[in-house]
Amino acid sequence: MAKQEVENPDHVVPEAYHGTELGTAQRLSKGEPFRWSTNEDRYLGDGAYFFEGCSELAVIWAKPKFPKYGVLCASIRLGRCLDLHSVKAIRIVRKVRDSLSKRRPEKEITLAAVINFYAEEINTRIETVRGTHLKCTRLDFI
Repeated sequence: MAKQEVENPDHVVPEAYHGTELGTAQRLSKGEPFRWSTNEDRYLGDGAYFFEGCSELAVIWAKPKFPKYGVLCASIRLGRCLDLHSVKAIRIVRKVRDSLSKRRPEKEITLAAVINFYAEEINTRIETVRGTHLKCTRLDFI
């Protein structure tokens, strides 16, 4: 499969919110690095997840998971971003999904699996993935 380039915006998300366990939030606020979530079932692949522009969504996500939770606010420079708000990125995801489906016809191909494969095997230059949160983790919506 040919390498597909991703958008390279010099875009900064000024308000991004990360909900987590309170102790973790406190350590992160003191400079401890994020530990990426890794799992093919993660919505947009491996990484640290933030809600763009809405702290309430981070609270809604964290509150049922942690007895004590915290929400961090950060500015994120997207850099080389697979921005799923763009048609170009959606076309890339479709091509990768189709390729993976041929390689693994017995396995359900999630959006996370597609993004991880693309980032690790095809375009290792991806720094961020940006997408709107949907309850759907499959690619049927594309």
